Amino acid sequence: MKVASCGVHGFHETMGLDVDEIRVFWTLESDQYAEQTAYRVVISTSEQGVSSQAASDFDTGKVCTDEQRNVLCKPSGGFRSTCIYYWRVTVWDSNDIATHSEVQTFFTAYPRSQLLPPYSMNQKYMPHSSLIFRTWFEDIANKWKAVWIGDGGDKPLYLRKSFNLVRKPSKAIALASGLGHFDLHVNGQPASDHVIDPGWSNYHRTVQYVGYDLTAHMTAGENVLAAHLGNGFYAGSGTEEDRFFWPMYEDNTYVRYGNELCFFVELHLFYDDGTHNVIHTDASWKVHKSATTLANIYASETHDKRLYPVGWAFADFDDSGWMSAKPLTGPRGLLRYQSQPPVVLHERLEPKSTSSPRPGVVCFDLGQNASIMLHLSVEGPAGSEIIVRYSETANPDGTVLMPDPLFKDFETKVYSKIYLAGTGAPEDWRPDFSFTAARYIQLEGVAME
Repeated sequence: MKVASCGVHGFHETMGLDVDEIRVFWTLESDQYAEQTAYRVVISTSEQGVSSQAASDFDTGKVCTDEQRNVLCKPSGGFRSTCIYYWRVTVWDSNDIATHSEVQTFFTAYPRSQLLPPYSMNQKYMPHSSLIFRTWFEDIANKWKAVWIGDGGDKPLYLRKSFNLVRKPSKAIALASGLGHFDLHVNGQPASDHVIDPGWSNYHRTVQYVGYDLTAHMTAGENVLAAHLGNGFYAGSGTEEDRFFWPMYEDNTYVRYGNELCFFVELHLFYDDGTHNVIHTDASWKVHKSATTLANIYASETHDKRLYPVGWAFADFDDSGWMSAKPLTGPRGLLRYQSQPPVVLHERLEPKSTSSPRPGVVCFDLGQNASIMLHLSVEGPAGSEIIVRYSETANPDGTVLMPDPLFKDFETKVYSKIYLAGTGAPEDWRPDFSFTAARYIQLEGVAME
């Protein structure tokens, strides 16, 4: 009998837990009939502590049961903030033979943060008709260090921070959030395979943050942490160029959660000698307007390749012309760790057929309906305008069709617009912060060749 897998209930990833107790589970495999008769779960801040079971932070002891799920682990005093924990389960079979699982890990954020982090940290006044007095002391060790930053506007933007490391850390974990959505980069590379982080919520109540393991990306010397920030549901725009954002009918109206796109991150660096350093967002970060000038969540983006700052996420990029970031009040919601699975790209769909119903228009049929993010590669002169439209049904000539009158605006007002830089080579584009359900794609301003 062996332990095949282990996990923490309620969390798809465990790179920033914000709870003082967890419930774990495991599954078993055996080539012959076998039965678990007991288990033991040990949690420690060191891998050696789990193995030796001598210096653990939590230990269930040997529990005689066949239970494999919903096992409560609640250390006295809770879990420490911004700490790497190691845990392992040991199971015994009917012959009292013990089997150990692989050592598992999780990282904690700030389980006992007393404020609405980091909302209260930048606030200069409290907009309330009554006087409000705080009745607790700030616990610096258990409080967020980062502050929300941006450029004070509601258009997509780039953010970056260069920093020098004397040595490579043994572990590097980032906790980040950006509203409406953000892409995190480190030394020019994506921090993960996630897209449109963080998950949607009522931002007045809850704002989700995401954890990333950046250890493999860190190097001794110059490094850069960078982010691309877009509108999403937080600050959608239906007024620009009369683009569709939300179906306005009866009482189904959309009200922005905020008018300032904002971002924060804490990068926790751990070293073999026990040192722990934190790099976080503040006014020392640099910001610049994005080449994506509109980023509505439902397939309405405008991107100008002529405005794209090539290499902006790399350490050797010259950001001397960029502005300093502005500390912002940020959203009202309480920060919570993103527990659900992230949105990722699962597979690549190639067009099943292609047609050109009229000059300058090319239509593609993917052969199936799917939630998609289009990858487009096209070559043309500088300033060339390309329009991308989507639909789940098509006219006989292959052009997009939206038959439901309630969503007729999708056909005319939901589209992406790309302007080429005219590099003389194919230029790639993929939506930064939007997706759509579609089978049919219509390109305007292009030719078949």
